[in-house]
Amino acid sequence: MTTTIDFYFDFVSPYSYLANTILPGIAKSHAISINYRPFTLLELMQKVGNRPTSIECQNKGAYVMADLQRWAGRYQVDFTPNPFWQTIDFPELGRGALVAIDESRGADYVAAVFRAIWGEATDLSQRPKLIAVLRRRISTALVFFNMQRHRNTPRSSKGARQPQPNGASSVRRQCSLAKRCSSATTVLIS
Repeated sequence: MTTTIDFYFDFVSPYSYLANTILPGIAKSHAISINYRPFTLLELMQKVGNRPTSIECQNKGAYVMADLQRWAGRYQVDFTPNPFWQTIDFPELGRGALVAIDESRGADYVAAVFRAIWGEATDLSQRPKLIAVLRRRISTALVFFNMQRHRNTPRSSKGARQPQPNGASSVRRQCSLAKRCSSATTVLIS
């Protein structure tokens, strides 16, 4: 008998959001765990020669929105099409999930980010809004998104980063983890 569910998801997918709203309950009722596996849907589509026809075709897009509303109603969850979806860095959110998963907070992180994007239509391209969502729901993932500050830390004349207050060693550990995870996603740090 299976003891885990491998949940492959991309935050860009509202269907993944809907699946994540019910998956934890299913797992709990069957006493199994969930392995969260973020990936980049558009990269997969390119590799297999597929296109996002629900975006390209207006009629299919309208049908998908109606379908998503039906499923949200059936699952009794909020669903709001996110007007900011084109500006959100979904691969970065996926890399954040990898860090949270490594910290054993993957379920909390995934639920918080999905809810913000598809339940509340939050503009997560705005760093302060992303930080606020994570601060409210999962503090450990903040370390990943503070890497921007870390990678901009001044270096000494010998190339070593100068000491930083407030958990810089934790940031360095997360940077190391994120670099290891980058092979499974797109480029981590430009």
